[in-house]
Amino acid sequence: MAIGLGMLLTGAKMITGIGGGKGIDIDKGIGHIASGLDKLNFSPQERAGHNLKVLNLALDFMKENKDQNSIRSVARRTIAVLWIRFYLLMILGSLVAFYFDKIKLAEMMKEYVVLMGTGTLVILGFFFGVHLLRGFVGNIKKEK
Repeated sequence: MAIGLGMLLTGAKMITGIGGGKGIDIDKGIGHIASGLDKLNFSPQERAGHNLKVLNLALDFMKENKDQNSIRSVARRTIAVLWIRFYLLMILGSLVAFYFDKIKLAEMMKEYVVLMGTGTLVILGFFFGVHLLRGFVGNIKKEK
């Protein structure tokens, strides 16, 4: 019991900094907490400074990526158009095969069409989804 009480008292002395131990200075701790809370609240000047940093980073990014009609961009669009054309051709081919009673061929092509469907939706969403979403959100704002 005496050992436990001694450890408690030693701990209390260290926390309050009494008794020559390397305890935590309470005033210093409160100062650190107050400065941390002060950093959480932006003044208008600090907010303007941070907005300026973000704007400069955005301008740097735009300067680096200003050539969106580069060869890579054109290649991405070409691949997307070829993918969609091939998808539509597979649908047409399966319908033609079904019309001429080539059921096994039509079923095989249908399986490929189903497999390609997710990729086609992703491509269409990537290239055209933003425009549709912008129009949809614009209509919602007009209704309010």
